[in-house]
Amino acid sequence: MRALPNDRWRDFVWHYVMRPGHGAGARAYRAAGLGLNSTPTNQAKEAYRLCQDERIVAAISEVTRKVLRVAQPEAVKAAKEILRDPATPRPWKARCGFA
Repeated sequence: MRALPNDRWRDFVWHYVMRPGHGAGARAYRAAGLGLNSTPTNQAKEAYRLCQDERIVAAISEVTRKVLRVAQPEAVKAAKEILRDPATPRPWKARCGFA
């Protein structure tokens, strides 16, 4: 993240990782305060262009790794709930590697 040239780019990466899905680039672009006077189409194009920058790609990877590390306890808790829930079908548990 420190390799990024300014805080708006850092904000873009943060919003892009934390709110994934269709339209995430344009949404992150707006949330970072970029292209506020642009049309949604142009915001999406600029967000796409920004995502092609190697520094942004590296920062997205870095933030994603951090989020996944922090989410591990929550994932373990969810897995335990699946295992302990008698209503969860056994084939589903097997597909998840719990059987």
